[in-house]
Amino acid sequence: MKAIKYRISGQRKIVTGFADLNPDPEATRENIKGELEKTLEAKAVTAAVTELEPYIKMMSDAIRDRNQAVKDGNLNQADVHHAKYEQRYDEYSVKQKKIIELKPAYKKKYAELARAGAVYFEPGLNQVAANLAQYNSVSHKFYGYVDKDHPENNVAKITDIEALELNEDLTFQVVQDFSGRTYWLFLNERWESHYVDLVGEPLPENGILDADITELQRQDIETQELTDKILGMTAAEKAAELAIIEDQLATEAAAMRGKLEIKGVSTALTDSQSWYQAELATLTNLYA
Repeated sequence: MKAIKYRISGQRKIVTGFADLNPDPEATRENIKGELEKTLEAKAVTAAVTELEPYIKMMSDAIRDRNQAVKDGNLNQADVHHAKYEQRYDEYSVKQKKIIELKPAYKKKYAELARAGAVYFEPGLNQVAANLAQYNSVSHKFYGYVDKDHPENNVAKITDIEALELNEDLTFQVVQDFSGRTYWLFLNERWESHYVDLVGEPLPENGILDADITELQRQDIETQELTDKILGMTAAEKAAELAIIEDQLATEAAAMRGKLEIKGVSTALTDSQSWYQAELATLTNLYA
């Protein structure tokens, strides 16, 4: 027996994985008790145990009588009772051996019935019990499935933008899944970011996932964000931040010059200065 794990997204149950369900030994034993008692194996053991029970009492009685004879000082009678005990013990051992010989067949039958009539512990939080057919159906789509002998039975795995929505009857449907991701829209000459919270929430026609943003688009977004930040700053704040940026640009330009000089570029100084001045001019214009 298996368990299908899921998480809740809005009104949907979204498959997240699978687990094994463990049988409940006590509940299983109670469930198969009636069927087990009807088997030849169980009847044979029961009969053998029934035959054994009188010998336990007879041995106990013999020990009791022997001890009493010893207490009374009648040692001859004590020997008689002890001999009786040994006789019953030998007969008891024969009966007990028979039970031991019957046990393997009984255990095998018990295991067979326990597998067929197993009662399982309840699934954990956000889990639902599934039989083998239900598990195979869902897991094959979740992980993908390849049948080398019968390729027509192959099942394609869901993609990284798909999820399995679990129905009450443990069937499923594939739904789009952009949850936990950010996408961008370019509207009215501005970039807008949006976060997808729920499975099944569609991506707008012009929406671009953050992972798919091009380098040029990323530069536009960063420039927009910097511009918005600067608009909210005072003149003093702008001047202070620009001074910090100048030092950072100078440090980067110095590193650039050093690398170019190591490579033997004769224009290392002018190239690094030109880069520094161009970057500084752009940022100074933004902070103006």
